[in-house]
Amino acid sequence: MNIFVNYEAGSGGDFLKIALWFLLNPEIKVDWKNLDNMDIPIFNYCNEPVDGLKITVTHEPYGEYLLCSLMDDGSVKPSTVLAGHDIIDFGTSYQNQVRNIRVHEIAMLYADVNNITKKEALVRLSRAQVKNQPRKVKEAIKKRNFEHTVLGGHWSFSVGSRLEDINEFYKSVVGKTFNRVITILPSKPSEQIMIRHLDYIKNNGVENRQVINDSYNNLRNMIELMRNYTTAKEMSKHYGYNIITFSELHCSSALDLAKKLATHIEGIKVNETYLEFHKRYSELNNIPSLLKSNKLKICDDVIGSFMKEVDEWVL
Repeated sequence: MNIFVNYEAGSGGDFLKIALWFLLNPEIKVDWKNLDNMDIPIFNYCNEPVDGLKITVTHEPYGEYLLCSLMDDGSVKPSTVLAGHDIIDFGTSYQNQVRNIRVHEIAMLYADVNNITKKEALVRLSRAQVKNQPRKVKEAIKKRNFEHTVLGGHWSFSVGSRLEDINEFYKSVVGKTFNRVITILPSKPSEQIMIRHLDYIKNNGVENRQVINDSYNNLRNMIELMRNYTTAKEMSKHYGYNIITFSELHCSSALDLAKKLATHIEGIKVNETYLEFHKRYSELNNIPSLLKSNKLKICDDVIGSFMKEVDEWVL
């Protein structure tokens, strides 16, 4: 299976990628009792160290490799390219860019300067990106040649790409398409605020509640936060992407989540490794409890009241 996870930062895209990897590869084994701490903590934007556990897997016939790190703040940091063919770096990594500027950020300017369409610019730049991939990435893909591919990034949420079909684009660059594209979307305004909140605290410190405090009762701020979501939802429906809501991803039991994913993806098999990973991630994040916040209820009430007012104004 070739799968692409289409998500906004903070919504749990890396968690879903690793969960899918375990579900598609039930033969993977993890010694959960003997996980190693990270060699060097990751520093957030406020220069605070965040530690975590390295999840090294045994995966026959591919051998042993470091799959990801599960951080103390609840975030998941993938460590291995989960692909069996050439890939494009759709994520937020600055690796293999031009002077630390990402391809999607270059595309619109490149199109204007060269008098071509944005789509043509994206394809041309991404072909160059594949060609210039670091040797270690190419060697890792060639060495393992995984049966499945699970990639992800902020495709429908990035200004430079969100109106394009990722399958058409991917085929233009590497000659392949994804079997499934899964978009993570909030099911109501409060979930959108929670997504931004999680993204913020995991980059700026777990004690910071700035996004919620600045947005829950501010109509203009909430509408601004929802712009990427509404565009991504429209494009996902237009191109036939599969949609999973933020609450389905984070408030479902491990078994219920697997059942939901199995309606979109063939070959899903629940296994002990997946169940343990889901349990540890859920305990660190505790998102169902966070979503019960009274401020988030106020947010939904504010939007609901405003929509009634808009309906009356239209009539």
